Amino acid sequence: MKIVIKQISLVICFLAILSCNCNQSSWILYRMASEYFPLSVGNRWVYRSGDEFKFVEVRGETVINGLPAFIIEDDERHEFWSMNEGIIKKLIQKYIVIAGHEYLLKKEWVLQYHVPFLQGNVWGDYVRDTINLLGQLFFFEYIVIRKIVGIEDITTPAGSFIEAYKLDFFEKFTLNDETEIYQGTEWFAPNVGLVKKIINGEEEVLIEYKITNK
Repeated sequence: MKIVIKQISLVICFLAILSCNCNQSSWILYRMASEYFPLSVGNRWVYRSGDEFKFVEVRGETVINGLPAFIIEDDERHEFWSMNEGIIKKLIQKYIVIAGHEYLLKKEWVLQYHVPFLQGNVWGDYVRDTINLLGQLFFFEYIVIRKIVGIEDITTPAGSFIEAYKLDFFEKFTLNDETEIYQGTEWFAPNVGLVKKIINGEEEVLIEYKITNK
């Protein structure tokens, strides 16, 4: 009788482990098949930071320097993002004002993300240039580093999101002797995108979104 009970216990234990492994595999497959940058025209996100709101919408598609890109309207400013075989780049555009006139100093595609996301992955990009503009020399440098540090369930005013990837980031702009540093953490939810961000200590959370294609 004791032998039978022991065998039944082993079977139950085996089934529990098998169920756990199956569930884990299912979530891995779910994350792998999900979109973390659903950049279809018409997709829209609204974020809140303190008493301020930020509206982000995919407005259209274009081609820049031979690279297909999405036009993203971010609080009435236009940004350009490109996705190609898991490489996600942003068009960095640095302007400078000289004698009351604005000039484009630097324009270059820079790596921002690499999908599919895998916990522990690290990537980054680096741009350095000396530019002659109207007879003046300008030193420009841009550094960006991101690392996937975890997977968490997260809740925002827009809802609860399961299995969101948590990324730490560091971003640095240098123009001559002036430096801007942005660092913090981002959370990306499957088929929704960015749902929460902490940048230089300030929290930004998703409060509303519309995804036309998942």
